[in-house]
Amino acid sequence: MNTNVRQAERVIDESGVVALIEDCIAKIAGGPGRPRELSVRTLCVAHLLLPQSGRSHLIRIPEVLNALPAADRKRLGITRKGGVTYRQVTRLYALITKALDHRDERTLDDRLVDFDTLCDRLAYFSAHPEARMLTSISLDATDIATWGTNRRRKSKKVDTVGQRVATDPDALYRGAKLNKKQQSSTTRDLPKKPPLYGYEMTTATTIRALGGNPVPFATTSMRFRPVTKDTKKMGLAVVLSHQQRVGQLGDVLFDRGYNQSNDGSDFILPIRALGGEPVFQLQSDQIGPSGTQHGAIIIDGQPFSPSLPQRLRVIPQPHVNSDLDKILDYQADIAQRAKYAMVPHGSRKDTGAQVYQCPASAGNLICPLAASSHGLPIGTMPAVYAPTSPIAGGVCTKKYQTFQADEIPLSQRELYGSREWYDSVNRRNAVEGFFGNIKDHARENFRRGSVRVRGLVKTGLLAAFNVASVNMRMANKWDTERGKTHKPAKPRMGRPRNIGVARHAEVFTSLASANAPPAA
Repeated sequence: MNTNVRQAERVIDESGVVALIEDCIAKIAGGPGRPRELSVRTLCVAHLLLPQSGRSHLIRIPEVLNALPAADRKRLGITRKGGVTYRQVTRLYALITKALDHRDERTLDDRLVDFDTLCDRLAYFSAHPEARMLTSISLDATDIATWGTNRRRKSKKVDTVGQRVATDPDALYRGAKLNKKQQSSTTRDLPKKPPLYGYEMTTATTIRALGGNPVPFATTSMRFRPVTKDTKKMGLAVVLSHQQRVGQLGDVLFDRGYNQSNDGSDFILPIRALGGEPVFQLQSDQIGPSGTQHGAIIIDGQPFSPSLPQRLRVIPQPHVNSDLDKILDYQADIAQRAKYAMVPHGSRKDTGAQVYQCPASAGNLICPLAASSHGLPIGTMPAVYAPTSPIAGGVCTKKYQTFQADEIPLSQRELYGSREWYDSVNRRNAVEGFFGNIKDHARENFRRGSVRVRGLVKTGLLAAFNVASVNMRMANKWDTERGKTHKPAKPRMGRPRNIGVARHAEVFTSLASANAPPAA
């Protein structure tokens, strides 16, 4: 197997999930009974080894454990003649999932509080040690189909022919069409998803800092819920979990599915309150002018000088799958508009407020209202449409202006649509890569058929072990590839190279000197 048994044991022991499970079992135990021959720790180790086979079937766990070397079996407490049986596995797995599922609680979150803690611990402690210290994450959710069915059929409990009969007690159904509540919200930019009966797994995946070096690939937090159930709430939950373990947040990347309110109160502002810097795509109704604040024009969530020409106020954004030429043309138009953008001054405050500097005083425009811009070099863009009667106390009457978090909730550090913004938001592909790994037929293959249990906790617990399996595999890959880059190249063997008359020319490139920031 690709995953070492001792590595799996280390993850289980460091995460503390065995003690968590034993505490939950003790709360529902009726009294002392016969000691279990198969321990919780051994079963958890087996669940980390199981995904390497591409099938998370409980019937395969006895094969996994009984095929281990004698030393490993002895260390794991497998001393019974004949080895572990399937009956032992199913009974203990049912006991664990029952203990983690507090069905007496009124809300779903209270019901799954211990289950969520277990999922977070498995994800975090299976990640590479370097990934556990990273502050920037990418956020997304993926569909997980249940092994149960939701077909239209006649049942003894249902008299009406053709009514749906669900065989999974916790899974929900998402149809191809949006319901009335969804249609009334700003969801027209959401991707059209196929019908699904099952669950949704939300994860936080580590990404590199903007302009930084590559980092280990891992998921540090996860939530497992019925499909279409509190998607944004689960997104905030994994962000909070990552922030609490790491101690701080960096960039938090997410797609349009989480950015559905123009005031940002449901997702963007809470992330800023945690200390994160949201990087996201706008909905179609959020692009373009959306009023003014302190005399500045708010366009694509960003504040601009009121001298911005009309032709640059509305720049349609091309589709994400558009040709490169269209995207480059769009970025060129954004670069022209950027001359009129208010320039962020310093970092955001703890309250989410941001200080912006007038583009003329920052050296990007020559404006008759800013005396410091009159001495700028020839060729600097003139503010032709500068207001003749600026608003008292507005951006045209002072060098710096403070915008509160709720005044420009859709603003971002990089100017929306710019080349720098594209470079930043493209880091979100990391989370898609993680989902691709966990569902890859040649890897964990976590999909319907490879998981044959029903119920939220029973299915979600297998999902958590599969996430941990991907983390461990990617950690090993990171260490192996990084080790290869540091090893000296081996001498090339074989016939001598024929240089011939063609030789490689030495090419020298000179670095352009960076422009010094304008004087304040």
